[in-house]
Amino acid sequence: MPLQYTRHYTLPEARELLPKLREWFAELNEVTPRIHKAEKSFEPRLTAGEDLGGRGVVEWAKNLRRVHELLREFQSREIQLKDVERGLVDFPAILDEREVFLCWEKAEDNITHWHDIDNCGYVMEGSGYVLNEKGEKVPLSAGDKLHIPRGAIHAEGTVTERMVYIVGISVPENLFEVLTLLDPKDSPLNQ
Repeated sequence: MPLQYTRHYTLPEARELLPKLREWFAELNEVTPRIHKAEKSFEPRLTAGEDLGGRGVVEWAKNLRRVHELLREFQSREIQLKDVERGLVDFPAILDEREVFLCWEKAEDNITHWHDIDNCGYVMEGSGYVLNEKGEKVPLSAGDKLHIPRGAIHAEGTVTERMVYIVGISVPENLFEVLTLLDPKDSPLNQ
């Protein structure tokens, strides 16, 4: 099977990078609002057809450059940045000669689960929830998008009303065959 990534992490290698990722996310969370604030302040001048310049634009450009540098840190290591705000990343890894992902979110102390196949869902009607690997409820309602990374330990919550959602996967295979329920004890992190 051809591999999608050239860099693959062992669990200890991925865990070793977590302090650095926390630093990068803290800086992204600090710099990004400054960029948005500056852009909002530029709007009236741009609307009036004025040229921009001065210290505010220079600071905006420096902040924007820093965000690009931080994003390149992830890209150069092939760490898959899924959500900057949540601090959600996937580390490519190899398990049983298969490419998998080790998932981590900045709110977590450690990497706790793996992925078998990515799938996304869009809630079209109704509401419900999923349980994450910690047993916490993640509420869902019409209009929400849910991304469940490969092998992430989760469960559907109790459905008390009609709920319609669309599920998509990243491979051209039978949905019911590839979304087979896998026992959490089979996670490579438990081995």
